[in-house]
Amino acid sequence: MYTLHYAALTHPGRVPENNEDNFYINGAYKSNLKAACFQAKGTADGGRLTASVCDGMGGYAAGEEASLIAVRTMAEFCKNEKAGEVLFRDRPMDYVNEANARICQLREQVGKPTGSTLTVMEFADGAFTAMNIGDSRIYLYRDGALIQLSTDHSVLARMIRMGQITEEEAKTHPLRHQITQHFGIRPEEMVLEPAVVQEEVQTGDVYLLCSDGLTDMVDDEEILQYLGSDLSLTEKVKQLVQRAVDAGGRDNITVVLIEAEEKRGIWTKLRNRFSRQGTGKGKEDEG
Repeated sequence: MYTLHYAALTHPGRVPENNEDNFYINGAYKSNLKAACFQAKGTADGGRLTASVCDGMGGYAAGEEASLIAVRTMAEFCKNEKAGEVLFRDRPMDYVNEANARICQLREQVGKPTGSTLTVMEFADGAFTAMNIGDSRIYLYRDGALIQLSTDHSVLARMIRMGQITEEEAKTHPLRHQITQHFGIRPEEMVLEPAVVQEEVQTGDVYLLCSDGLTDMVDDEEILQYLGSDLSLTEKVKQLVQRAVDAGGRDNITVVLIEAEEKRGIWTKLRNRFSRQGTGKGKEDEG
């Protein structure tokens, strides 16, 4: 079994006046729309945890409201989750449809397009479910490698897959922020189809959920260096956010890190003690 440690921070960046990002983790989220920054850290025993990053769109407070609706709805679903049921593994579209309906209602109220991306990771029963809508990302750092688990729902990602442009060309393309799926799309306009990945958790894994305010400013190679460093989880989050700010901070930045550590119960401690004793005795015999 493993223990999940987490740290999270959302920051407005340099240029934007408002922070339209939000995150949810273990019941915590930024409930005050006027707050520029919000952070959380902690430990989830028992191998169960839900975390999310949502990047709001719309401006004039509509983006903040949309991402807040997304994480607040998640908090409601997680709180009301039935015993033994795993929400995003067993019935993911229940949440997606409800959050989208509420954000579509906001769109009607403000009279202008608004919406939010979604990334979510759910840990339960020794495995994780990773799901996303839009271009906010989920990464897995494992055995020294950085693997993108999420799928970018964007015009440029589709063009890259079709071989129309290169990844280098996409970095400065005028359509680089145009996404093809997000909360706030009416069902008659498009049926949302989240990308979903499910896999076993391995101790030592580090999971990164982030908005494009990080990935637009910091490339994967540099992210890999931070995740592989000896910094604490909280310090890694702070350093990644600061690096994005220093690189220009042209958008809001949200970073959530989760680390799976071996749970050190009494049997682990005894096993380690006997292992050390056995090794010591062996050396004495050899001498």
